[in-house]
Amino acid sequence: MLTVFVTYHYLLGVSLSTVVSWFVTAILYARAMWRRDNPIYIDRENVRFYAAELKGMLHIGIPAGMQTALYSIANVVIQTAVNTFGKEATAGLGIANIYDGIIYNISVGAAAAVMPYMSQNIGAGNLDRAKKTMVKGIWITVALGGSLGALTAIFSWPLSAIMSADPAVIAYSQQKMIVVSSCYFLSGINEIMCAALRALKKPIAPTIATLVYMCGIRFIWVYGIFPLVPQNLTFLYLIWPIGWVLSILTLLPYYIYHIRKLQN
Repeated sequence: MLTVFVTYHYLLGVSLSTVVSWFVTAILYARAMWRRDNPIYIDRENVRFYAAELKGMLHIGIPAGMQTALYSIANVVIQTAVNTFGKEATAGLGIANIYDGIIYNISVGAAAAVMPYMSQNIGAGNLDRAKKTMVKGIWITVALGGSLGALTAIFSWPLSAIMSADPAVIAYSQQKMIVVSSCYFLSGINEIMCAALRALKKPIAPTIATLVYMCGIRFIWVYGIFPLVPQNLTFLYLIWPIGWVLSILTLLPYYIYHIRKLQN
């Protein structure tokens, strides 16, 4: 009971300090932006909501936010299944997730540039450049995410050994790194497809694809299919690349249809 009590108050303290730091940072940012002696500042007299622009922002932003939340829910489902294998498996998953976070940010980094650049060119009527942007984004993702993911899978043992000396923990970490880390470029391609569709003002399709392939299918996999192959985390982790591939295959024809429709 004492351990639980200490852990609870430790986590509460960490959470409160994080919230307070965000709040203070927001105040400092706002204070800096209101100062007229800055090169860029907010003019109080011109601060107002513009209905058309606000509607457009919410049309893109709300589905994108929901998509991020759905990813978190899907990861909780996987975490729950891994926890049943014991503390070594949980620790191994945690180690793999640290490296996956690095690979993920590199793999999906191109998507952050694809959406605004495509939006600008679509608005200017330069659809050829918009299409080339998406293709180049995919190539960048494959080159960076694919090569880094492959290296992470190849050196999964020494990388995991940095975090733990327990062979069981390292082995569990390796399982995810070999199956998931090596395929994270697929996640990058999927994010680029989502970014391209948002640039085309079609943000609902990526959210639905995430709901179906990143969330719904994981429930089916974890609670319906995975029990048929028990004690095999490698089989459990296959749902990551399977979900990414299915999402890409769904979004690609949807993108082609709307880009051609806009071109015509």
